[in-house]
Amino acid sequence: MLRSAAESLDRLGLDRVDVLHIHDPDEDYPTAVTEAYRALAELRRGGVIGALSLGVNHADVAARFLREAPPPGPDCVLLAGRYTLLDHSGPAELLPLCAERGVAVMAAGVHGAKRRRITP
Repeated sequence: MLRSAAESLDRLGLDRVDVLHIHDPDEDYPTAVTEAYRALAELRRGGVIGALSLGVNHADVAARFLREAPPPGPDCVLLAGRYTLLDHSGPAELLPLCAERGVAVMAAGVHGAKRRRITP
């Protein structure tokens, strides 16, 4: 994680970024909630990243991460496709938890809709 962040900063020509996401933590949840989180929390403490975030497609994964990550926890959650015109599955558990903990939410893909085949 630290090497990846350093290489990204080098490619960007920056010494810090405002937000860095742990992307799809459900792909290796045990590593994401421990090793990845600890590494990024250290970068946050050092001022290299302004905010530690989760980038998720599933609200339940983000809610679990918020409950299980060591304090102080992520600063924000990017929730993709689960708070849209047609899909309201994100708000039930995640949004109240974020409000309670002061975690910002970025809703991505808000106009996303399931593709439906229309036959003439």
